[in-house]
Amino acid sequence: MERAEIHRRSLTNFLFGTLFTLIFVLALAPPLYIALSEEHALVAGVPGSIWYLLLVSAAPILVAYGLWRVEGRRGELD
Repeated sequence: MERAEIHRRSLTNFLFGTLFTLIFVLALAPPLYIALSEEHALVAGVPGSIWYLLLVSAAPILVAYGLWRVEGRRGELD
């Protein structure tokens, strides 16, 4: 393997790993949810705490989809 390709792979793995870690830390941070549960402002008719749950649920799916697209373009899918 070329050195540039190895560096690109490790950078991609680091980027997606960091994104997954950040998402799961936010999902497992009860103080953040508790603070948002007191927020009763409606955004599109839905309370802020429900948006938090929806975004925390959708974020890993979007990151996994992005990783799938990147690996698909490189021909690295198993």
